[in-house]
Amino acid sequence: TTGPSEWGTRGQSQRDGTGYFVSVWRVVDGKWRVAIDAGIEGPIPAPVDMEAGTISTRTLRPSPSRSDDIAQMRNDLMQIERTLAADYPNLLREHATSDVRLYRNGRAPTSTIGEAIGLVGGDADVEWTPRVAFVSASGDLGYTYGIAKAEREGGYMRVWRNQDGNWKVAYDLR
Repeated sequence: TTGPSEWGTRGQSQRDGTGYFVSVWRVVDGKWRVAIDAGIEGPIPAPVDMEAGTISTRTLRPSPSRSDDIAQMRNDLMQIERTLAADYPNLLREHATSDVRLYRNGRAPTSTIGEAIGLVGGDADVEWTPRVAFVSASGDLGYTYGIAKAEREGGYMRVWRNQDGNWKVAYDLR
């Protein structure tokens, strides 16, 4: 799930800040649980309850060329993550969906590959250290996360879609 967020003192009409969040959910013991949750600070043009009306949904179709070996798919995804991390600004176009969402502090998420390519120039000095890759039981979605180090160290996460056997970044948050 993803969308706008705001924070402040409960019960007060003034909000202290706004931004956007990304949450990845997994089924654990038959119940949906948040596996990873992150967000950025950024301007939203309206209160969250009004902004939520502009949220779009995406319908994914199963990937016909996926493997039933989820462990192998996870290893493949981690290898692709490492490749992308080694030359992120130059490889994002090749490894991203056409409607990739990049989340960076201080601005709204991107909604096209063109916007994302324009934004990744700010990531040229980032040292990416992948830590974990996870692939859903259906093999259609996966996520990776790790350490992103520039002036200071922080975390990052990427949500990947399996599009006809090719892993593509759909959401990228640093």
